[in-house]
Amino acid sequence: MKLLAFLGKHATKFIAASIFLALAVPGLASEMRPLLAPAVWGLLFLALLRTDWDSIGGHVRRLHVTAVSVAWLLVLSPVVLWAFFKVLGVMGPGIASALILMAAAPPLMSTPALAMIIGLDGAFALVVMIASTFLSPFILPVLTLGLLGLDLEISSLTLSLRLLGLITSALLAAFIVRKVLTPARLATATASVDGLVVLMMLVFAVAIMDGVTARLIDAPGHFFKILVIAFAAYALFQLITSKIFAWMGRFQALTLGFVSGNRNMGLLLAVLPAGLHPDIVLYIALAQFPIYLFPLVWKPLYGRLQPPTE
Repeated sequence: MKLLAFLGKHATKFIAASIFLALAVPGLASEMRPLLAPAVWGLLFLALLRTDWDSIGGHVRRLHVTAVSVAWLLVLSPVVLWAFFKVLGVMGPGIASALILMAAAPPLMSTPALAMIIGLDGAFALVVMIASTFLSPFILPVLTLGLLGLDLEISSLTLSLRLLGLITSALLAAFIVRKVLTPARLATATASVDGLVVLMMLVFAVAIMDGVTARLIDAPGHFFKILVIAFAAYALFQLITSKIFAWMGRFQALTLGFVSGNRNMGLLLAVLPAGLHPDIVLYIALAQFPIYLFPLVWKPLYGRLQPPTE
């Protein structure tokens, strides 16, 4: 328990270090690859277990804000990006498809916890994450496979069912545990749960890097090109979203921007078939670098932007 609490206290540092561990020890990444889907499930389970449903009541009552936020994340941003690529004439099965998948994916399960860690509105991030996650099985397959015409070698129905099964099973497990444990025991376990989140993120980071070191050695130029695109996309998603939603107020807009940049592409990798275009797989892996590294940078910055307590 003390170890888990220590991991939770120093979450941003351990999260940042874990992404380099995978590159440094490629054999470990190969061994842990089968743990990718369980790690995705575990992160969702822990996020739902840690949820303080009372704290999100105010955001739920502001239904129009949540609805507009989710619509931007799941529908408008991938459609706008698809139209942008169409105009440029660069649509294809590789990077363009990966970026559209990123734009259509729900937020990371760990986003609310990371938002709280770096000083943003964790409750708002949680509401948007939960709503987006539970709507994604119904929206993402139809949008990406149907309207946008991406060829992911899987039917819309199969993708929807896989997403729905992963999400509802995590919800059911979290519901059972919350019924078994008293609120007092759950409250005292918060630090340990945060430590488990860090462990799950470490497992996920290592597992998703399977084969990435080999790609770096074989084609370093292509590797770093995709890495630069991943960092640029992460930053642009946050910047554009924060600007568009400035009407919410700076604190809320920055939170939604942070949520927009931290997309759960690992959820897609856990349910999509193995025969994806290699650049899509590589992009999903390299997109973890800004996700894992930037909380360490954002924490001192966003900590100064918290609204004053009354």
